[in-house]
Amino acid sequence: MENAGMKKPVLIVGGRSKAKMLALSLKEKGFLPVVLNRDFHQCEYLAETGAIKVIHADVTYPG
Repeated sequence: MENAGMKKPVLIVGGRSKAKMLALSLKEKGFLPVVLNRDFHQCEYLAETGAIKVIHADVTYPG
């Protein structure tokens, strides 16, 4: 089987509590969730568990 044992990355854009719950649920199922959020304080909130990779970025900004 190709990629056997490799975790699949999942990108979650935006969100607050729902993004956190979704990311934690996906992590429990063996995925590698990454959350992008443009609000720095929300990034801090999402990253407080240490289990979720969080990137502070505005995905609507083209430059």
